[in-house]
Amino acid sequence: MTSTYDDQSRNLLQLYIDSNIDKEFFILSNKKNAFFIIDKQGKIVYVNQLCEEKLGYSSTDMLAMRIRDLFAETELDKGQIFFKDKVPETLSTFNTQIYVSPGECLWVKLTFFPIYYSGEYLGTFIILRDPQSK
Repeated sequence: MTSTYDDQSRNLLQLYIDSNIDKEFFILSNKKNAFFIIDKQGKIVYVNQLCEEKLGYSSTDMLAMRIRDLFAETELDKGQIFFKDKVPETLSTFNTQIYVSPGECLWVKLTFFPIYYSGEYLGTFIILRDPQSK
């Protein structure tokens, strides 16, 4: 059973996605970037077409995944990302490996940005780039 608070957070995150999807999230990314969005529990709630192509998963498959399905737990903990020290309006970038279909790893430059609404953390916007990109 989920709480009203979790439902409200989920609804606010969906509102954020719906209100930015027409702009294709240009403020945070561009048309050349693979990206996805996770909620505060680590569930993938949005994925763009480039992310599907880069990782080899369908959007249906990715929307059934959690962040821990894509990254080794040691990688998540090493960078202390996604759920720790979420500071509003802060971009963080580092190189890491991500699991791609079928069972291989790919090096990416990962940039993440916490999503807030009225001071409440709702989720994380995650951009995947080539590790050599600037």
